[in-house]
Amino acid sequence: MHCLEHILLVTSVAVDSGKAELVRVLESLAGLSHYYVPEQGNEPAAIQEMNVEWHRRFEHLMHGNKR
Repeated sequence: MHCLEHILLVTSVAVDSGKAELVRVLESLAGLSHYYVPEQGNEPAAIQEMNVEWHRRFEHLMHGNKR
């Protein structure tokens, strides 16, 4: 199974299981994402742009409230 497919499957199951399970799964996935290395060394531009946008919007959730 492709990594993205696995993430979507795990997340959808967690949503069905309730909010606490979703938070636990997403926290685990976020921690594991630090070890992710793209197969070809480069991610598509759309994913890089999405990462920049999400980092801008949600950085405070990952690194504490810096506002």
